[in-house]
Amino acid sequence: MEHKSFLEKLQSSDDRTKTRWVIGASAVATALVVAVWLSYFNSIVGQNPAAASAAAADTGRDFSFSKTARDGAAFLYQSIVGKIGAIGNAITKPREYMVKP
Repeated sequence: MEHKSFLEKLQSSDDRTKTRWVIGASAVATALVVAVWLSYFNSIVGQNPAAASAAAADTGRDFSFSKTARDGAAFLYQSIVGKIGAIGNAITKPREYMVKP
């Protein structure tokens, strides 16, 4: 009676079985990566209750999607304008070349 390992059985199986194992293993690996990413993202974005209540007290209302989207768009706009300005300054500033004999 011959004893084959799982990998040897898989190697000798037909292509349909191999394809099923590859798809299944890929799905499990993808689900694991997504679960780890979501838990990491949740820990970063997780809201501090004290900070949330202080911010709500400052504005006099709770956070809303539209306010968050508006603030995010304003931040992105300022960032893009700042980067374009920096590129413009780099292009238009006088060039100094150090020539060493």
